[in-house]
Amino acid sequence: MEPFFWASSSGTGGLIGQALSGGPLDVASFPMIDAGTWYQVLAARSPKEIEFVRIQNAPFFIARGVEREPLLISANPLEIRRTPFSVDSLISRIRQGNPDVAILESQVLSDYDSYYRSQEQRPPLPVLRVKFSDPDSTWFYVDPRMGQVVRRFTRRQRLERWIYHGLHSLDFNFWYYNGAVWRTTMVVLNAGGALLSTIGLLLALKRVKRGTKRVLVGRN
Repeated sequence: MEPFFWASSSGTGGLIGQALSGGPLDVASFPMIDAGTWYQVLAARSPKEIEFVRIQNAPFFIARGVEREPLLISANPLEIRRTPFSVDSLISRIRQGNPDVAILESQVLSDYDSYYRSQEQRPPLPVLRVKFSDPDSTWFYVDPRMGQVVRRFTRRQRLERWIYHGLHSLDFNFWYYNGAVWRTTMVVLNAGGALLSTIGLLLALKRVKRGTKRVLVGRN
């Protein structure tokens, strides 16, 4: 919900994604796919999807459907990469992608915050959060394991999150991630709303009934 697109501010850092990748994808930098080699690398498991990506100037594959989380596989040599990219290398490239704006704060989060949060799908953790000093107060969230931007919020988008989701779903951190407390609170509030609606309906019906009686008496 975003009336008149008021939260769709441009923000900053439009080139950060390109800086993290190192440039456009070059398919020629990838080796020919050999089924036997992939069979060994994935331990006889079959991926549902393979994506070609470029991360920090190097070719990688992202294999989905092998494990619960996507696998990052280097192309040269063909092997699974389990080690995340260093924070220093990510920050360096983020600065390259947004050289005219200072970084106010950078922090690796091991849990979700009020904006980068779990809903239908669970975004990856840990995540690198970078706050910029631009007029829109833009925040970037970068996945160190994949070396890619996963979320981006401006000040207006963060405000819209509280106006809509905060008031509509009551997904405040101090109880949203405590499932039992949040569910109990929602049940109580919904029950209270239903009770008030029922009382209002009964009072309205009572008033209509009284008015109908007056009309009938007047006619007689």
